Amino acid sequence: IYGFVYLGFALLSAKPAILILFISYGTYTALISGAERAFIVENSPSGFKGTVLGLYGMLQGIGLLLSSMIAGLMWDKINSNAPFLFGGVIGIISALMILLIFDKDKMIGLSHGKIRKI
Repeated sequence: IYGFVYLGFALLSAKPAILILFISYGTYTALISGAERAFIVENSPSGFKGTVLGLYGMLQGIGLLLSSMIAGLMWDKINSNAPFLFGGVIGIISALMILLIFDKDKMIGLSHGKIRKI
């Protein structure tokens, strides 16, 4: 969803389309945000759950800072669509790589927070 929404921001300019993209992105973020934190907590050592969440937040913040700087440079040096095109393409490539690399048949119990490789 992320990749397609970002491509939409780069390629579409009609107000109804932009509104739909914002709603889609907000829904996506709301669904993913809690799930990713729950996944991290469920797969962290019992005495380090807060530490792992703090580390995750720190790394996420550093990534957001760097990506914002890169997006700003792209906006200034190329054009306003460049960061969205780049983000959309990278998002779609990342999703395809996840589908190709991770074999769902070899992962058991992912929905229960326990990952075991066969």
